[in-house]
Amino acid sequence: MSRQAVRLLAAAEAISATGSLAAYTALTYEVYHLTGSAYWVSTAAFSSFALAGAAAPVAGWLADRYDRRRVMIGSDLSAALVYALAAIGAAEPILLVLVTALGTLAAAPFRPAGNAALPNLVEAEDLARANGLLSSAHSIGIVAGPVAGGLLLAAGGATGAFAVNAASFVISALLVARVHGNFAAPGRSTQEHVERGAGFRVAAADPLLRCLLATEFLLLLGIGIGIAGDAPLARELGAGPAGYAAIITSWGLGSVLAGLALARWPERPPRVDLGGLGAGLVLVAVAMAGTALLPTLRPVVAVQFIGGVGMSVVFVLRNVIVQRTTADAVRGRVFAALDTAVAAGSLGGLALAGLVIEQSGARAAYAWAAVLATLAGVIAIGVMRGSRPASRSAQAS
Repeated sequence: MSRQAVRLLAAAEAISATGSLAAYTALTYEVYHLTGSAYWVSTAAFSSFALAGAAAPVAGWLADRYDRRRVMIGSDLSAALVYALAAIGAAEPILLVLVTALGTLAAAPFRPAGNAALPNLVEAEDLARANGLLSSAHSIGIVAGPVAGGLLLAAGGATGAFAVNAASFVISALLVARVHGNFAAPGRSTQEHVERGAGFRVAAADPLLRCLLATEFLLLLGIGIGIAGDAPLARELGAGPAGYAAIITSWGLGSVLAGLALARWPERPPRVDLGGLGAGLVLVAVAMAGTALLPTLRPVVAVQFIGGVGMSVVFVLRNVIVQRTTADAVRGRVFAALDTAVAAGSLGGLALAGLVIEQSGARAAYAWAAVLATLAGVIAIGVMRGSRPASRSAQAS
C-alpha cells in the first residue's frame, strides 16, 4: 500500500470534515439565533441533503470524465471560496442558507473522486485498510467538528468558524496535491465520452450493487428519523446538553475505532464483504433498539457506541465492494448513485422525523430506525447467501 498517499488523504479528510462540521454547527446555531425558528434550521439541513443528492450524479460524472486529482483539488478550493466569502459578509438567514447550499455543491465531487481513485493508489489487498483509515479520519471530523464549532462560536461568532472551514479546505487541497500516484487506471482516457446516469444502470444490473442501493436507502431513512430524536431523548433522560453531546460523541468514537480495526480486514470475495456489511447493519439495529428501550443515559451512550461501530463497518465495506467489482471508467458514477440513495434516505427520514416524534415520542423514532436497519441487514445477508461466489457484471460500463 502507498502509505504516504493514504496518510495524506486521511489527513485531508480529517481536516476538511472537522472544518465542515464546525462550520455547520456554527451556521445552524447562527440561523436559530437570528430567527428563533426551527423551521429555518430545518431549511438549512434540508437544502444541504437535497442538494447533495441532486449534485451526486454530476459529481460522479466529473470524477469519471476529468482528472480525479484536479477534481478533488478544484472541489476543495471552490468550497474554500464559498466559506471565505461567508466569513466576510453572510449575516442574514437567507444568506446563511445559501452558504449551506453552495458549500454542499462545491464539496460534492470530492468524495466520489477520492473513493473512485483509491484502488489505483493502493494494492487490492490493502483496500480495506485504506478505507478503514479514511473512515476513521472522517469520523474524527464528526466528533471534533461540533466541539470546534462551539468553541469558535464562543470566541468570535460564526464568521470565525467559516474562516476556519475555508482554511481547512485549502489545507485539504494542498495535501491532495502532494499525493503521488495514478488517480485513474492506466490507459483510461479522460477525453472519452462519459455518459451521465451510467452509475445507476451499472448498479441496477449487478445484484450486489443493487443490494447496496436498497440497504443504504433504508439505513439512512431510519437514521434520518432517529437522529432527530437525539436532543428530545437527552431532555427526556434529564441529561441536558451534556447528555446530548455524550450520545453524539459515543457514536463518533465507535466509528473511529471501528475504522481502525477494519484496517485488518483481509481481502475477501465481494459477497463475503456484503455479509460483513449485513452484520454492521445488525449492529446499527441493535443500537437503535437499545436506545429506544433503555431507561437511563449511560446504557444509551454505550449502545450508541455499538451503532457507530456498525455504521463504520457498513460504509467501509460498501466502498470496498464497489472498488472491487466496478470498472474504473464508471466507478465515480457508481459511488455517486449510492450517494444519491443516501441523500434520498436522509431526506425521507428528516421529513418523517417530526411526524413520528410529535405523534409517538423520541423513542419511537429510534424504534423505526431499528426496524429499517434490521430490514436492510436481512436484505444484505439474504443477497449474500443467494449470490454466486463473485459478482463481475459491474465490470462493464
